[in-house]
Amino acid sequence: SSAEELTAPADGQQELRFRSQQGLDLELLVAALPENCEATELRPGDYAVRGVVDPQVVSTVTAWCAQHGVLAQELRVTRRSLEDVFLELTGRELRS
Repeated sequence: SSAEELTAPADGQQELRFRSQQGLDLELLVAALPENCEATELRPGDYAVRGVVDPQVVSTVTAWCAQHGVLAQELRVTRRSLEDVFLELTGRELRS
């Protein structure tokens, strides 16, 4: 499959990426999000929320972080990169 296919969001899915302290309780975060969203900690302190990322999802993530006394930093909405796909498939980062 092509790089375009690998990184194309499934069902219009995007990612909301943010940094925060490591080890956040993502089950609690997922419970606060719409049911089509999932959250993962890609690397320590580096998080991704996948799903249909609309303004409500962004607001929920930032509000949830605030409730738990942590700051969501470097928030960005993005399509998945090839590096993200590689990391998911192999558990290893690309060496540049």
